[in-house]
Amino acid sequence: MVADLNDQILKEQEEFINKIFKRIYLHPFFRQINLKTTVSRQGSNSLLIECKNKSGKTIVNPAFTFSKAQVNIVAISIFLSMALRQQCTKLDTILLDDPMQSMDDLNIISFIDVLRSCSMEGGDLNKQLVLSTHDDKFYRLLLKKFRFLSAVGYYFETYNEDGPGVRSWGMD
Repeated sequence: MVADLNDQILKEQEEFINKIFKRIYLHPFFRQINLKTTVSRQGSNSLLIECKNKSGKTIVNPAFTFSKAQVNIVAISIFLSMALRQQCTKLDTILLDDPMQSMDDLNIISFIDVLRSCSMEGGDLNKQLVLSTHDDKFYRLLLKKFRFLSAVGYYFETYNEDGPGVRSWGMD
């Protein structure tokens, strides 16, 4: 059954999802993300995301309990885990569009460290990352944190009838 296969895939990902989640943001109370599929009355499958405390006695839906930044970190943890471990294509590229919404500076630094570890050459999670952002401070921090890796940044300075004015910043 498809629901059983989905649950199996989700269970296989949970440990890695939680590892990423704890590296970006260690919630003071809810430390464990659990995923499972549920079936609605109409018969359609949906994903149920739960966060548990250390003892497992208190379970919450992060969408109703967490802040916007915390929910974003849960979503990023799930997305990165799935993207890093996907085996259905040979595409070794992860595309992220302004992923650090509502995060504070400490979470942003932790997130960049997770991205950097995902793109380290020679690792089993070696992926090309393509990230877009409108946040100049985040862009400059990425340049600094990725300066020892073979990376390139592009800064769109202007846009006119001739197209975008782009400045590239080599980091190798």
